[in-house]
Amino acid sequence: SSAVPRLLETEAFQDARAGDAHEFALEGLEKFIVLKLYKLLFRHSPADIREDEAVVARFQAAAATAAIPPGLSQQAVKTFEAAATEIQKVDQWRAPRDKAVCMLNAYRMVEGIVVEEAFKQGGLTPKDNHGEEGLMRRLLVALIVKASPPNFFSNLEFSWAFRHPTRLTAEEHRCFTELS
Repeated sequence: SSAVPRLLETEAFQDARAGDAHEFALEGLEKFIVLKLYKLLFRHSPADIREDEAVVARFQAAAATAAIPPGLSQQAVKTFEAAATEIQKVDQWRAPRDKAVCMLNAYRMVEGIVVEEAFKQGGLTPKDNHGEEGLMRRLLVALIVKASPPNFFSNLEFSWAFRHPTRLTAEEHRCFTELS
C-alpha cells in the first residue's frame, strides 16, 4: 500500500525500528480497513448462511462418532478442552488476524497433544500422525465437533480470504488447510 510508507514517515514512527514499524503499520491498516467493511464482508451472502447451517448439521450428525480418542492422558484431555474453548472464541473477533490467532492457538494445542502421544509411543514424529486416519486428523475433527464454534465455515473462509497473503504464515496456512 502506498499509505504505509507515508505513515512510516510520520513523527509517531520515528523512534521505532523500521521493520517493526512497517509490520505494525501493515497489521493496523489491514485491521482498520477490514473492521470498517466487516458488515459488508462477513456472512454477506445467503450462501454463507446456508453453508454455516450445513456445517452445524454435519456437527450434529458427527457428534456420536467424533469423540476424543480413548487412551489420552488426563493432561491431554485438559489441553483438548482448552483448545475447544479457544476455538469457540473465534466468532467474537472481527479482524482476520485475530480470528486466525484464535484458530491457530487451538490448532497448536491439538498439535501439542499429538507430539506428547507420539513421544509416549516411542518417538514417532508428529508427521507420522498426519495421515488420513492419523491422530491429528481425528483430534481436529473431534475438536470442531465438540466445540461446535458458531459460524465456523464463515469464520474460516473470512480469515482465509481477507488475511493478506503476504501476512499469512506457513503455520496459519497449514492450520486453515487442516481445519477446512
